[in-house]
Amino acid sequence: FYSLESSAARWQNQNSDGTRIHLAPEISGRLSWGPVGLIPRASLQHIYYTSVPGGKDSQRTIRSISTDAELKAYRTYHQTLLHTVEPTLRLEQTDIQTWGDDPPLLDLIEAVSEQRQLTLILLNRWLSTGSSPTPLLDVSPNPRELAYLRITQGYRLSDLDTLSSSESGRVAPLRLEVSLYPRPSLSLDLDGRYSHDDDRLDSLDTDFHWQWGHTQFELGQRYTRDPAIRFLTGGAGVILRNIRGDIKMW
Repeated sequence: FYSLESSAARWQNQNSDGTRIHLAPEISGRLSWGPVGLIPRASLQHIYYTSVPGGKDSQRTIRSISTDAELKAYRTYHQTLLHTVEPTLRLEQTDIQTWGDDPPLLDLIEAVSEQRQLTLILLNRWLSTGSSPTPLLDVSPNPRELAYLRITQGYRLSDLDTLSSSESGRVAPLRLEVSLYPRPSLSLDLDGRYSHDDDRLDSLDTDFHWQWGHTQFELGQRYTRDPAIRFLTGGAGVILRNIRGDIKMW
């Protein structure tokens, strides 16, 4: 599989302004042996920063290589509930090379850091598979996801002196992602990170979504310990055919 993501952005603030051009091709593949799968992936991001007259131009190249080794297993309960378990072992390395001055932090493109990491991912999914005499499942003739649980734990293989201030040790924070779908129109999402080094919660995001006809509403909160972030989010939207409009507040 191959893909190409590109963008052009113009920014202006008190310290600097200029133009950014971002090109990111990626190629990946999948090899399968029954329930075992191997997914190699390679990407190359090249970013141009052109400053206004009087400033300096700069470039940045980000090279990423990763391989996923995954296993899939499943079990059916009462012929109506399907539970799948997908453990994945990921090995990834990212290298960054910059020409000229370091670019300003505009968004997640600049937030990428050099790393070499081994990650274990455990994914659990529960899906309805058909009609059931149990009304609590609220199943339909088509399979529908009822719950999603993903646990991610990484181990940094990079030299400790190359880690950023937020990466104080080799053991990365434990990440827990949970999604619940009690009804097709309702969903609850939680995304939290726990720091082993500090023995405390690093971040916790929650979102509640409700869709009523062509209208949808959402309510959530954001919490991050460092940097200190804490606020509530709310929004509403309307879907008309293939056009969607949203308003969000925080």
